[in-house]
Amino acid sequence: MRGVAPAELDKAVFSLEPGQISEPILTEIGYSIIRVKEKFAAEKPDFDRFKDDLGNFLQNVGFHKKLEAFVKDLRDKAVIERHLPQGA
Repeated sequence: MRGVAPAELDKAVFSLEPGQISEPILTEIGYSIIRVKEKFAAEKPDFDRFKDDLGNFLQNVGFHKKLEAFVKDLRDKAVIERHLPQGA
């Protein structure tokens, strides 16, 4: 799908034919080399086909937010004492 990747990668991906490999491409995240394995015609997403995966993803996002809050709370309440030998 066009417009998902950085413009430099997008341009390379859609200009290559299956089996071709790009030259190194510099983007804001570093260098990339692309190999096009195959191309498919664009199709409209079918919600019923991926709704379960989407639901699981959203559940995971919620879980990770709660986990981060829990860990932050533990850190805020923690008392850390260090008993190092002299001269260390």
